[in-house]
Amino acid sequence: MNTIALSPTTAVGAGERRSFSGGRGEAVLAAASRRLSRVVAYDSAVWYGVDPFSLMPTSPTRVENTVAGYCASYWRYEFQIEDVMLFRDLARSPSAVASLRATTDDNPTRSTRFRELLEPLGYDDELRAVVRFGERAWGLIDLFRDRGRPPFSPRDIAAVAGLAGTLGSWLADVVTQGHRAGDVAPSWGPGAAMLGADGEITALDESAERWFAELAGPRWADDEAFLGPMSALVARAASVAAGRDRGPARAHVQTMTGRWLVAHASVLRGRDAGNHGTSLVIEPAMLGEVAPILVEAFGLTAREREITCAVGRGHANAQIAQDLVLSQHTVRDHLKAIFAKVGVSSRGELVAMLFADQRPVGPHAMIVG
Repeated sequence: MNTIALSPTTAVGAGERRSFSGGRGEAVLAAASRRLSRVVAYDSAVWYGVDPFSLMPTSPTRVENTVAGYCASYWRYEFQIEDVMLFRDLARSPSAVASLRATTDDNPTRSTRFRELLEPLGYDDELRAVVRFGERAWGLIDLFRDRGRPPFSPRDIAAVAGLAGTLGSWLADVVTQGHRAGDVAPSWGPGAAMLGADGEITALDESAERWFAELAGPRWADDEAFLGPMSALVARAASVAAGRDRGPARAHVQTMTGRWLVAHASVLRGRDAGNHGTSLVIEPAMLGEVAPILVEAFGLTAREREITCAVGRGHANAQIAQDLVLSQHTVRDHLKAIFAKVGVSSRGELVAMLFADQRPVGPHAMIVG
């Protein structure tokens, strides 16, 4: 990669944001990569969209110049080894951006991930960022520099921080623009698959194959951008089974058609108590699961979220005002702001946009892009 003159920020104007927001997620990540590469030199990178409530990688995904088959090891070190700069820790930090050499006082061998994974691959430094919008994370960035290159500088870190702030709003826009209110679900039910230790799919039923095709197209089995999040689910499930992590290995993801699915993985135990692989169940997300994600993606304030949820429960303005100790005039003002952010003009449209469930229809409802 060519050395690039550094700049302290990659923030963009409103006009440029509009040119990328609302596009396909992969195109948004490609645009972000092009912008960042003008101001920060790096040799390899991975970019992930995430479920904002579980921080699990989902889609979109972009992989740049990494070793084939790298994803399984990458996510094992993320979920199963205590280390510096884990994404879950960065997500709780004020800046949400850090470089490995700066974090370890220029002694990266203090990191197990560096000693056992990055250094053998020829990397000498790593720069990670959690992409946030509002109060939630919407994406992850991981940049690498090869051995013999200078470490990431404070200006590089500032540039990535600047881009991350913009990219968060872009990824939230992808969610809202891609969402299809009241979308109908196909007639097939949940799909089930068996996954090996590296996230490879060893067996699956017809429903799972259909869901995978809707997520990543007919060549999903060869798509590293699709298999990466599968590896992450396997690694998180193993961490939960071993007692290193709490909560299920679970992620919500939008398909190429805008439909919402939920995938959850769990380790299977045999009668000998050994690990017999990981089961994955994938199915349409139920009513109430997607609404919190959409509410966050539209950038509603805490008060606006309260009022939106009350509208979803069918409460009238008078009841909302009483419950929240507000005047009805204030409630109406908040509703106007909510309508403007969500892009609707009535309470009915708001409910349809955020709370409409997916209803099954005939067997030909699936669209594979």
